[in-house]
Amino acid sequence: MSDTDGPSTGWRLEPRGDVDFATAPELQAQIVDLIERGARLVVIDLGAVTFLDSSGLRALVHGAQALEAVDGRLLVENATGAVARVLELTELIEKLTGHEPA
Repeated sequence: MSDTDGPSTGWRLEPRGDVDFATAPELQAQIVDLIERGARLVVIDLGAVTFLDSSGLRALVHGAQALEAVDGRLLVENATGAVARVLELTELIEKLTGHEPA
């Protein structure tokens, strides 16, 4: 997982490969760390994510809830293929992207 520096209120995370039971805790910890550092907007770029399981979904939902608790927002972008389908099936696509599904 990598992150891209942003202003003190907004950050971008770019996980790669699988976001599953083995890697989701790292993603969740990164989101919490950014919130503690003052982030109020965290964008998760899923363009390089090839697999997202329930642990990954849980990390995204937990991150979204943690940001909402501090009047912030978590957004995802560039989800494709199976990852986008998982977000659509769980009806998280609208909440996390701010768009209607395609």
